[in-house]
Amino acid sequence: MSGEVRLRGVVDADRDLIRAIEDEPAGNAMAQVFARTDAQLAVHWDRVLNDPAVLTFVIEYEQAGDWCSVGFVTSFVTPVPLASDRDQGDARRRCIGYRIGQAWWGRGIATRALRLFLEDSMFERPLWAIVAATNDASLRVLSKCGFDVVARRWSAGSERYPAGNEVVFRLG
Repeated sequence: MSGEVRLRGVVDADRDLIRAIEDEPAGNAMAQVFARTDAQLAVHWDRVLNDPAVLTFVIEYEQAGDWCSVGFVTSFVTPVPLASDRDQGDARRRCIGYRIGQAWWGRGIATRALRLFLEDSMFERPLWAIVAATNDASLRVLSKCGFDVVARRWSAGSERYPAGNEVVFRLG
């Protein structure tokens, strides 16, 4: 059956896939991220492969009997400060993120992949996601997968992200 989605563990050979997806101008504009330099990608890739707190899967899509690697879904722990954390400092929370190559957009792959990830996820809830407020596609995907909006805020930006409005989601 064409159109199936599955997840598989990431391996070092997937570096080129992740580089290609992270270099797509349309994807970076949608996600409101800056492309990583080769040095930044090397540090990131080392973390993906070696940090036990990071779980990453390649998203595969079946089309006409062939499986294609089309994106990735990941979970990681990072500071996600919220207004309710006044006395807690930088609260670290388990977040999720995902990217689909532009050629595969509009097929429901991200929603199906995230649902698979959440079904099989070994992580306790809550899970968090932070999305650019202009990223309508991810806002829909997260809502379809049961995430609730808990905050809308301004981000001053960083080396990886431009300044802009973002939406914070929580699951569980």
